[in-house]
Amino acid sequence: MLNLALFIKCYLIGVVGNLSLGPIFLLTFNRSARYGARKGFAIGIGASLADAVLFFFGLTGALTLLSQVQQFRGLMYGIGFVVLGFLGVNAIAVKHVETKAPYRAARSLPLATLKSFLMTILNPLTMIYFMSASVALVNGTKFSPQWTTVAALVVALGTFSVLAIVSVMAKHIGHRISEHTLVRISHVTGMLFLGFAAYFAYLLATTLLSLVS
Repeated sequence: MLNLALFIKCYLIGVVGNLSLGPIFLLTFNRSARYGARKGFAIGIGASLADAVLFFFGLTGALTLLSQVQQFRGLMYGIGFVVLGFLGVNAIAVKHVETKAPYRAARSLPLATLKSFLMTILNPLTMIYFMSASVALVNGTKFSPQWTTVAALVVALGTFSVLAIVSVMAKHIGHRISEHTLVRISHVTGMLFLGFAAYFAYLLATTLLSLVS
């Protein structure tokens, strides 16, 4: 059961899941450009751990069961709306980037990891992605708990690979552009976050309407 082809598939699941301009990708780029690659690495660790947890529960079938409960979906949509709305407003409110920010940011690396973990694991779209990916990978096959754990860790490696590259690239870009441009990047990121928040608000509204109808 433990073969290279399956490990490659798991790695690619982590990679593909983080190639799109989603909230974590944007947050990693924004924070790395402003505060350096270490901030991006911290975010990547949190997101990788969350992806591993989601994929693990996807392989066990727990995500499929939860996704069938409308109240649970509504709760996830509501959390996504609040969290991304908060991040969007904060990013748009940025007026300048302090020159000493990287030193202060270094002290908040564990908090950045925790925030990205919660952002990822509470994101309904991420949950749906890993539920679908795990169902496609399993395809009726039963895996041992040991293999399931290893597969989840390989997915986390794929996630971190993408976000680490984004962090390094964003760091070099951030060193070569002006403070004004960094602020504009923050504002654009904030507007994209608000766009995601609006989408979750729509999903929440439709879920609530279906519950009361």
